[in-house]
Amino acid sequence: MLGIGSPAGSWRSANFSMSWLSARNITLIYKTLFRKFITDIEEALQLESGNCPLHSFLIDCVKVFLDQVSIEVNRLLERITTSLETWQPVTDPEELKHFTAKTAILKSTLVLNSCLTEMEEYINALPDYSSYFLQLICHVLQSYKNLSNSAYKSLIYPDSEDQRIFSLTWTRDEDISRLLRSLPNWTNLKVNNDSNEEEHNYEESPEEIRFRNKEESELLIRNLSYAKDSISINEIISEHTKLRNLALMHESMEWFSSRILAFAQRLPDVQGSVRSLVPDKMNDENDLEISVGMSTKASLKKFAEEFMDLADTCLLVIHLEIRAHCFYYLLQLCKQGSYTSRKDDEEPEPEILKLNADLTKIDESLSPILQIKKMRYVFEGLGELLSTILINSINNIKKINENKVKKMGRNIFAIQQNLAGITMTREVALDRARQYFELLNHTYEEILNQIVEEGPQFQEHEYSALIQLLHNSREGVYEQEPVSYYLEKLRQILDEVAVSV
Repeated sequence: MLGIGSPAGSWRSANFSMSWLSARNITLIYKTLFRKFITDIEEALQLESGNCPLHSFLIDCVKVFLDQVSIEVNRLLERITTSLETWQPVTDPEELKHFTAKTAILKSTLVLNSCLTEMEEYINALPDYSSYFLQLICHVLQSYKNLSNSAYKSLIYPDSEDQRIFSLTWTRDEDISRLLRSLPNWTNLKVNNDSNEEEHNYEESPEEIRFRNKEESELLIRNLSYAKDSISINEIISEHTKLRNLALMHESMEWFSSRILAFAQRLPDVQGSVRSLVPDKMNDENDLEISVGMSTKASLKKFAEEFMDLADTCLLVIHLEIRAHCFYYLLQLCKQGSYTSRKDDEEPEPEILKLNADLTKIDESLSPILQIKKMRYVFEGLGELLSTILINSINNIKKINENKVKKMGRNIFAIQQNLAGITMTREVALDRARQYFELLNHTYEEILNQIVEEGPQFQEHEYSALIQLLHNSREGVYEQEPVSYYLEKLRQILDEVAVSV
């Protein structure tokens, strides 16, 4: 970190010169000398304001100090830019507690926050030069924002310009981004951590949660179908360390944004003066220093919004990246066309085992970084998505036999068990996929009779795909009526009963 052996919160190097320490003493005596002692001397000697030699000496000391502050700030930014260690997480519970951070935070972020804290002390100690320090702060924030954006791009952009990352494409899609940001699970995440969350939390019913997740899943499936029917390995972030670093960046940027806002709210409503530090031609117009002072809080709030926007983007990419992984593995499973086997194999498909291993590793990578409510956000609804993908994948299957129907049931059960271990819920949404594939063990008449007796459990297009697959898989088997007859009968039955799925 900055200063070998120094804590993450210290933003200066350990080996300061005596000139720096001496110059810093001005922060301890400035107010007393300038506001009281020098004024008394000028009155006693009947000097015009500013003509006291001590006043000139004091201003010279301030200039030396401000130069040193500027040098140290530039050194700080250089170390953050060049040192890989500053982009490692701080995980020590006591240190995080000191900074009121709920989870691991980047060292660079903690260092920058300590810099802001020290600048705030300088503003209070040297209020006549507050504009100087505030401009330095804006310079620091702008530099760190640029560094953070570069770090984010290095995580999500592939090496080749010809490639694309699907989660990033989805994040940029206006319909998908608007939907995700409008849902209650996202709104709950935006509750201020300092407020009473119970007062703001909107409790969704199980049916509302299911509908919300279904809406998101279907939107992603439609978006994917417009592009193509599969995702390649180069279009997902397969390195789990990158997902972990995205999570770390999310938590760090969100925390830093709140600290910037808190800092802006604590700023005194004073206009800083930099008259003695800038060329005379800049001091002719009082409007210059006034406009700087008036715009400072707005600038700080804008920086806070930009850091929060980066934090939100990181979390959305993680949320969508996990879903892209689900598409990647499950679409491979069913793109083979003919899904038949003479062997009744009791093991899940290799793609299912890879998916389960992948989701487990993602969970292990994210859980030490993301807060519990963030983990719930990125994994909640995966059961609904996986169920929807599996049901929709039937359109890509040309034939299926009894052994493979059993196999699909084992696949679904394996996914359900693994996901339940991650989310600590039963993931009942996958029961729907299992029940859907079990219908392949029935005849057309049995499927239609079940709809009449129990009501429709699936949409018309899902029943139609099922009947069509049954027809293709039983080619050569005697049928009383052509498949078009059963599809027409299906439409008639569904017209008479309410579809609630």
